[in-house]
Amino acid sequence: MKRLVVVLALSACDQSIQLVDLTGVYQVGTDVSSKPCGSDVPVSQPAPFVTFSENDVLGGFWMQSCADRAATNCWGDKYLGAYPGALEDGWQGTVSGASETCFLTYRVQTAKLFDGTHLVVETTEYGEQSTTAVCTAHDAEVRGSLMPCTAHERIDATRL
Repeated sequence: MKRLVVVLALSACDQSIQLVDLTGVYQVGTDVSSKPCGSDVPVSQPAPFVTFSENDVLGGFWMQSCADRAATNCWGDKYLGAYPGALEDGWQGTVSGASETCFLTYRVQTAKLFDGTHLVVETTEYGEQSTTAVCTAHDAEVRGSLMPCTAHERIDATRL
């Protein structure tokens, strides 16, 4: 059985930042990705909509993918889809993990809103096999973006 330990990095709000409200439903215009990182290509069957809601567990917001404009048929996770850290033009989240076999993973995700309508969601994942017999999610967080980039995705969407 594989075991994954997840650490969510929470950022304290910088008092000088004007908080951006991401709440709402957005229609996806483009969704491109690459795995491993490199040349992004269009995702074959992207979700046509995404929604952002306040995250009552971690603070900030969380994202779900949706099949419909009314956001009644959605899927997502309040932890892995979390954006608890405020940025100047949006929100961010990081997730770190270590498997039972010491494969380290680190994911950075940002959601930025421009002109109140244009949403850009970017997710970059990094990972590598640790050379140590024992490892932790903290090890992955320390290595972070120094590890090889294993996946990238960018979603451009418009607020409805």
